[in-house]
Amino acid sequence: MQKLNKEWFASVELAVGLPKMPLTRYGVVKKAKREGWKSRKRQGRGGGLEYHISSLPHVTQEYLSGKREKPLGGARAQLFIADHWRNYILMNKFCEDYNDGLLDIQDWVKEAIPSISVTDLVKFVRFYEVYIGPV
Repeated sequence: MQKLNKEWFASVELAVGLPKMPLTRYGVVKKAKREGWKSRKRQGRGGGLEYHISSLPHVTQEYLSGKREKPLGGARAQLFIADHWRNYILMNKFCEDYNDGLLDIQDWVKEAIPSISVTDLVKFVRFYEVYIGPV
């Protein structure tokens, strides 16, 4: 991450999977109140508060100031799981719809591959990425 020349952050900017930070705006606001973070009224539309970097957890400060290249394991793991959960749900829905004939699929495709599973779909995508290019 590049260094940010910024000292004040809105809750929405902090609720993005940073180390030692909640993943929701509401969670950030609650943590800020509970821990007594230094704050000021946010300028512009929407109002709300901004929080000074010096009030944030030390590892969050390091990440925001560019001293840490990546979020710590916990935050990265949460983001990884959330992303894969979303992809899994989408893949399951696609497979169900494909198998139930709800998708507009050409007949020759359905004849070649009458039904698919998530495992099949993952294999297709990996094959395509390896031999053709990124999906």
